[in-house]
Amino acid sequence: GFSNIMLYLSPLLKSDFDTYLGKTRISDASPQMAQQIGNKKLFPKETFFKLALGNASVILENLKRSKTPLIFLTPQNTVFPGYQSNLAFENLATLVAFLDPDNPTSQIQTRDVADFLIALQKYFQALQWTPQHLLPEKKHIQEQVRLLALGLANYLVSKVQSPKGFIYSRYNLSSGSVVQEEPDLHLQFRSLQALLAAIEITGISAYQWPLIDIYRSLNRYVWNKGFYKGANIFHFVEGLYTLEQLSQAHILSFEESQNLNQALNLWTEFLSNDN
Repeated sequence: GFSNIMLYLSPLLKSDFDTYLGKTRISDASPQMAQQIGNKKLFPKETFFKLALGNASVILENLKRSKTPLIFLTPQNTVFPGYQSNLAFENLATLVAFLDPDNPTSQIQTRDVADFLIALQKYFQALQWTPQHLLPEKKHIQEQVRLLALGLANYLVSKVQSPKGFIYSRYNLSSGSVVQEEPDLHLQFRSLQALLAAIEITGISAYQWPLIDIYRSLNRYVWNKGFYKGANIFHFVEGLYTLEQLSQAHILSFEESQNLNQALNLWTEFLSNDN
């Protein structure tokens, strides 16, 4: 949320804020006050941007606190708590995940990892449009965000992706294995979005291959005459948004792209008729 606000308020980008609130001056509210303190802007965009930047940064800083749900896993399955991030990030193969608050000793919910990676993409985009003078340590933070995204994406593809391609919902730290369950359709969509986010943040195109595996597993195991089995209206909305992103990424084969566009047209028509 704060990352979206940063993008909306960035001094380097034009938005509706500039058209409306950004033009409002003190004299518009109180001519007398304007005479006393000067006819300044009533809603200074840069000030509001700095507030959003501060709030978003605090959320990330909280991940380093002693009670953070963030954990790091080394290739040897050694677990580091989030507040030891500097030690964990010495190894670029480190995986990043979040402990389940309901079962903090041993379980990881995959949706927490995927959702945070998607949110991290928004923050990364907002950083790109953050003026250097407002954030002198911008390059260092961007590098930390890349490392965090790298660890989250590596967790998804190395710990909870099945040989068939779909993503499992839970991972048990105690047993070092996934919890065997039927694949959750919504999680597959979120995982697709998460890996697209990882490609943008890290610049590593190799994430397209496990991403394509997820997409193909959906088509192989739950596709049925233009729709996914068990999909409700919520799945249609989430799926339409996800598949549009996938289409724009241009990473599928020509035939798959054609089939995807046909599905998008069908889904759009379905949702239009439903409304």
